[in-house]
Amino acid sequence: MEKINEVIIDYKGSIFKTLKREDGRFYCPICGAGENAPIFFTESDLIRHICNHDQIKKALAKKKKE
Repeated sequence: MEKINEVIIDYKGSIFKTLKREDGRFYCPICGAGENAPIFFTESDLIRHICNHDQIKKALAKKKKE
């Protein structure tokens, strides 16, 4: 079984914990590390994905207010 380590990423002052596989790929801290979880090759890819989570959350909140 592949080794997975918890790492801390600092993105423009926002600090979050995520999991990094032995091969250097990252799991999304929101989606988790399950069998069907997305895997990201770079921190930039992961950050872009996390920003998409935030955009979806904001869009749903705005729609709920309407």
